[in-house]
Amino acid sequence: MILTRLFYRTKKITAFKAMLIISIITSCSSAPKRPMEVRTVYQACSQNLETAKTFIASGNYESAGTSLKKAQNLALSIDNYDLLISTKLSFISLYLSLESPDIQAARKCLNEANAYIPNSDKPQRNMALYTLAKLRIVITSHSDFDYKSLMEELKEAEKYFSGEAFYKAQCQSISGDLNRINGDYKEADKHYQEAVKLFTS
Repeated sequence: MILTRLFYRTKKITAFKAMLIISIITSCSSAPKRPMEVRTVYQACSQNLETAKTFIASGNYESAGTSLKKAQNLALSIDNYDLLISTKLSFISLYLSLESPDIQAARKCLNEANAYIPNSDKPQRNMALYTLAKLRIVITSHSDFDYKSLMEELKEAEKYFSGEAFYKAQCQSISGDLNRINGDYKEADKHYQEAVKLFTS
């Protein structure tokens, strides 16, 4: 009886060791694949975001929405908060570009992007991008318009785009819109012209 128990106990220990060795070998063999998989998914997500921007610019909103949904799923699959923020902000661009802008959907995406910012790799820069999206929603909806405070937010955001002509141009364009809504058309035109220079530089 004692020998039988000892045999089964030894058999269990041996089986446990075998499983442990298999799990170690499996984890070691798959370790190099994970970073490669993440990079592949990251690139695919980035490509879908770029494709969506092209579709938005050309007015192909249905295809833009499809590309953004793909990008969102890919970003979620690798828990990349920076990509999720980019996806949400791109959805905002889509919703504001519609013939009848969907302000409610844009605000929902803005709140979702804001929730991701604390866990992102570049929270300050993402907050600056969030601010640009927020200002675009205000400009499109003409709601919550406080010229002085909005211009202060814009100037604060612009600090994080040093050397980035594309985002500098966006800041100038938004500044033009804020001045236009505020009734200062001469100042608005000055900013629009500066935005064109940056976009074409």
